[in-house]
Amino acid sequence: MDQESSKEPAEDASTYMTVKEIAAELDCSVKTVKNHLNSIFQKLGVNNRTEAVVRAMEKGLISAEDGR
Repeated sequence: MDQESSKEPAEDASTYMTVKEIAAELDCSVKTVKNHLNSIFQKLGVNNRTEAVVRAMEKGLISAEDGR
């Protein structure tokens, strides 16, 4: 997965949306969202969405203003 295709699930992970809600928003399956999130977790070296958001903010990949 390239950086662009990771961006939407990463941005959605920073909200309080469920995986099911993210899938509906992106018009894809829950499994696809889970796969993308797990790939993001691996790349960032984290274990969950909260840690991913914190690490992405630390790396300057997202900012507090990116939230919806």
